[in-house]
Amino acid sequence: MHVGWMIKNIADDPNPAVSGKTAIREEAGRAWTFRKLHSISNAYANQLIRLGVRKGDRVGILLY
Repeated sequence: MHVGWMIKNIADDPNPAVSGKTAIREEAGRAWTFRKLHSISNAYANQLIRLGVRKGDRVGILLY
């Protein structure tokens, strides 16, 4: 499974009717709405841009 593709497609869902619906539910029980996922992914993207990361650069992500 390509996680980056999945997150981008979930986060970029333009349909406001589903923005408040659950996009991801963790095993621990925490749920993320499409709206929250979009907000978080944009915050990460904007911070990477401020740090000088550009299109085509490779970025490692540690998931724990």
